[in-house]
Amino acid sequence: LTATMLMREGKLAEARAFVQRLSGNPFYERNFLNACLQHSSGSDFDRLSRETETSLAEIPDPEPRYYRGALLVFCNQPEIGWRMIESAIQKNYCSLEALQNDPLLAKSRQTPEFRRLLSEAKACQDRFISGRKQN
Repeated sequence: LTATMLMREGKLAEARAFVQRLSGNPFYERNFLNACLQHSSGSDFDRLSRETETSLAEIPDPEPRYYRGALLVFCNQPEIGWRMIESAIQKNYCSLEALQNDPLLAKSRQTPEFRRLLSEAKACQDRFISGRKQN
């Protein structure tokens, strides 16, 4: 999604402008992105954050969970964000390099949650590599 790519590049004003043009389709999370980029807080923003998490419940691919999770952490919703990232790792999205390099997580890399999930991602990657060697 272009808006989150702009956010990762630190181009928040451009991301705000792009979000205004997004489709209203819930998949694109326009309302959440707009609230995040406006530094919203409070019960409405909490509700949008929870909706962002539940919108992926039926999608089996774990990769979107990582990306939405990182976005939620960036948007000051770390509890939901870390939970989504953990869910992605548990579903074998071994996001070690993503965790280490994602600009959205730059301010959160010193947290215990980040360190714990980095360890889980490393273990996930190790299991994957070990499984490949056995085949």
